[in-house]
Amino acid sequence: MDYKKLSISENHFVAYADINYKQEEKLFAFFEEKKLDQTRLRQFGNPKRKVEWMSVRYLLHLLLPDFEDIQYEANGKPSLKNSTQQLSISHSQEKIAVSVSKNQPTAVDIQRISPKIIRIKNKFLNHSELELINQVDEKELTILWSIKEALFKIEGNQDLFLKPNFLIEKLNQKENLWLADAKIVHDNQIEDYQLGIEMVDNYVLAYLLNS
Repeated sequence: MDYKKLSISENHFVAYADINYKQEEKLFAFFEEKKLDQTRLRQFGNPKRKVEWMSVRYLLHLLLPDFEDIQYEANGKPSLKNSTQQLSISHSQEKIAVSVSKNQPTAVDIQRISPKIIRIKNKFLNHSELELINQVDEKELTILWSIKEALFKIEGNQDLFLKPNFLIEKLNQKENLWLADAKIVHDNQIEDYQLGIEMVDNYVLAYLLNS
């Protein structure tokens, strides 16, 4: 598997890779060799979903010499087995992405750019957020969607919603990198975050910078 690794800081990296759906047998052999938990794998009826799920773990195996497996918290957030490092994972269409931070919470989201996003923009963006971008530009709308999806993964609270609880205040482009100032609002508390956004082929990759 070929992958690209971005060193965000000395304690934090983001990596992404293409999914090869013809590698199911090779990935399954890897699972057998590493004795990884196959409980969830057996629950997937869709062969593509199985490959995506296994590919994330294979990518982490390549990136982390002490990788054992992924486990899940009660709210569905993934974590690294027997490790204090923080983990976030994402997949969209034919790409996967992971973010690993040594000490701080982390988040990553990868989204394929699609014109469908134009039809749903008012469902996840408020007026001030729409003013930050060209409202009929599918790439810029996908950037805001991906930012909010990444913020959702930080919190892991299923009772929060993209439009009222995850707010984008600033969005600036610096060469090939976009920077966003955002916040999570809930229970009368406000948490501020900064995210980086990059274009990867026809995808948006958004990741937390605070870690």
